[in-house]
Parts: sequence; C-alpha cells; structure tokens
Amino acid sequence: PRPNPRPAHTLRPPHPDLPSQPRLLSVARDQEDGLSWSQPIVIPGYRTTPMNLGGSRLMIRGWTSKIDVPETFCFWFSDDAGVTWSEPESVPPLPDGRTVITDVSPNMLIEGPEIYFLFMVDDTTNEWGSCTVLRRYNHEEHSWGEPSVFGDEEWRGFALTSEASLVRAANGNLVASFRSGRKGPSNLPADKWRGIVTATSADNGGDF
Repeated sequence: PRPNPRPAHTLRPPHPDLPSQPRLLSVARDQEDGLSWSQPIVIPGYRTTPMNLGGSRLMIRGWTSKIDVPETFCFWFSDDAGVTWSEPESVPPLPDGRTVITDVSPNMLIEGPEIYFLFMVDDTTNEWGSCTVLRRYNHEEHSWGEPSVFGDEEWRGFALTSEASLVRAANGNLVASFRSGRKGPSNLPADKWRGIVTATSADNGGDF
C-alpha cells in the first residue's frame, strides 16, 4: 500500500477536540537501500525532526506535547540507531532570556561535534516582531556557544526573518535560507510567513 506521507504526531487527551487514543511518532530502520524495513520503533516527542550525528548516534529535536510551542524546545539522543532514546534535554533560552523556536523542516548544519542552529526569537526592533539567531551547539559536550543575531537593525527590518536552514557551499561559504514576512505569492495556503530570503557568509558566520 502507498505510505502515508504525513507523520503521525503524538496527541494527548483529554482535550475535547482530540481523539480518545493518542497517536505516536515512530521510526523504522533499513540497511538495504529501502528494500526492507524494521518494525516501527516508538520515539519520544511531538513535531520532531531526526538528525544523523554520525554512525549509530542520532538526535531528534522537537516538543513534548501537541501544542506548537507550549514549553521548552528539547533534544533526545540515541546511540543505538534509534532503538532506545535518552531523557529530553531542554534547549536553554538566550542569555537575555528570550525563548528560542524552530520547526520541523529547517535544516541545521552538522560538522563533527558541532551543530549550527538557527532559531527564531522575538525582536521588537522591526514590524514583524521576530529575527533569526545563530547559535552553535556541541552535541558531545552538550554545551552552547554565544548567540549571534543575523544582521543589524536595518537588515532585520528588510528581511523580516524567522526560522531558517543552513548549509555549507562547496567554496566554504555558509548559505542561510530564511522564512520571511516579506510579500510572496498572495494565494499561498500558509500563515503570515510568505517569502523566502537567503544570505551568505564568507567568514564562517561572522557576517552575512
């Protein structure tokens, strides 16, 4: 049968709008290029994204309940290719107290023990009320570097960014792609975020 393209999200009763039985997130493993799959393995979290940290070490990032951003963003780790998972590790707010947010689809750059995370945070300096922050995380030491806000006030007012993805180009530059509040297709069936903007850095994220 054709697989369901939508992930199963954890739903927590007894909210009156929810079914009486929860649905669970799960993963399946394959070692034959997709020709055979293991039985599904239930994983923790809601709106989670898997990340391959090398070998059998995996990480998932996401929330712990069905509301989009009800509490602290969390990480879970597996050292046995997803068979078992750690307790959740909470992602801390920025040093100034602002809570960080990201979503299911953005791609985070992984280079050795370091992950480059791009987070949406509140920003009162522009009309859209948000901006994007780059913060490096060491998944071996479970430690965070200092956050770096994308752009000056003029840049942020032009770009109107929130969540973002990051890759490294063949020439070594970092390339970021941002979800933006700039005008996009008027009939796009989405929320207020309409446009996409990109920025590059030739100094490993010092300036975009």
